[in-house]
Amino acid sequence: MDFVKSSRQAVEWVKKFRWPLVILALGVVLMLLPSGGDADSAQAESGGEDETAAQEASLAEQLAELLGEIEGAGEVRVLLSIAKSEKTTYQTDTAATGAESTVILSGSDKSEYGLVQQVEGPEYLGAIILCQGADDASVRLAISQAVSRLLGLGMDKISVVKMK
Repeated sequence: MDFVKSSRQAVEWVKKFRWPLVILALGVVLMLLPSGGDADSAQAESGGEDETAAQEASLAEQLAELLGEIEGAGEVRVLLSIAKSEKTTYQTDTAATGAESTVILSGSDKSEYGLVQQVEGPEYLGAIILCQGADDASVRLAISQAVSRLLGLGMDKISVVKMK
């Protein structure tokens, strides 16, 4: 008889709390569903170096195109020597226990990403510029000044050489 009595009590309890139980079950199911956020962040981490290299190559191409517009420069090719790639620093939070953790933000598409505190641009060691008009001193000077101002390099770190 105790089994029947406890079964009735269980049924009554389930009827009383059916909506919270349904919501709880739905929440558990949603949490177990895979989200695209983890795959995207893993891809971003592994592709970070490739992306940086592509950005640096793109900068060299843009610089070559721009320098080619200088009067008398002619065809231009650029090689940049990189000391340090771009560095991103993320905001951290110190818990009461003294442990630090990165502040994580959630996007509207259920993706998660760290809160960026600071982005330091790349640092360059030097630049070599090949151009057809490098035999003209005024062209060499104009190119050196443009590269120096754009990349923050001293004039002694830039070499402008005549292309064959």
